[in-house]
Amino acid sequence: MSSVDDLLLWDENFYTNKLGRGALVKEMQTRGVLNNGTRIGYALGLELSTYRGLPIVEHAGGLFGYSTEILRFPEQRFAVVCLCNVSSAAVGSLSRNVADVFLENTLQIEVIAPPPPGDSNLPDSSAFAGKYLDPRTHAVYSFSASNGSLAAWGSSLKRLGPNRFRDLGSGIITFDNADGVMRISLDMDGAKVFSGSRVAEVHLGDRALAFFAGEYKSAELDATYKLSIDKGSLVLRNNFGPLLKLTPIAQDEFDGGDLGDLVFHRDANHRVSGFSLFSFRARNIGFNKVN
Repeated sequence: MSSVDDLLLWDENFYTNKLGRGALVKEMQTRGVLNNGTRIGYALGLELSTYRGLPIVEHAGGLFGYSTEILRFPEQRFAVVCLCNVSSAAVGSLSRNVADVFLENTLQIEVIAPPPPGDSNLPDSSAFAGKYLDPRTHAVYSFSASNGSLAAWGSSLKRLGPNRFRDLGSGIITFDNADGVMRISLDMDGAKVFSGSRVAEVHLGDRALAFFAGEYKSAELDATYKLSIDKGSLVLRNNFGPLLKLTPIAQDEFDGGDLGDLVFHRDANHRVSGFSLFSFRARNIGFNKVN
């Protein structure tokens, strides 16, 4: 919702501090503290961490089909602004690629040894591919494998060990299948951001999908979603927007991509009565079935 010229002024204010006349800049870059005293990497709308040995301040966004990133290196007074008009753009990775070029002589060299040929302790990346569901937040992470690399969020992930990878930032992804079920955890700044298990592919016929079709209304959002069956899939329409395909991932649960995760509820007669929407920014938004 801005321009490169405006964002240049925004970046400059972190050094000149003309906006707010006082502690605004400092407060925006002060890490949050959880109830248990743990300091986290998220401040007031800004994320604080490091990249290849240098402190960084960043914020990403996306809505209405675009994806953006502002990546700042305060000690170097260097910033990358990435504005993309497609929602699938890997803005975090793209911004870091730009920084790699301009700060080549300042960034620390990140050495990650490639897996030795034939080393049985390093499983093929395809062993980790799939879709994972966090039952706490109903968030869904998807991973794919190609040419020996594991990818997510539109970019290849750097391998740190047999079952450990780095996300696009400073987070550490760990896979584990000790009990025969592949699980994943994402830890960032000492906090567990994601913890879930790989879900098997679910196939539902038109008869099963028909139970979920109907019109749903949220009093909280004053919004109405219409669900129907199209070409063997459950689809969602919101007003005049395009059809959104919903993918079944668990019992009475569907992945809606950028929209979020839909968890359906049933009444005493086991009829679908509504659903709760879990998205990146909000949880448990209630929708009731009206017909």
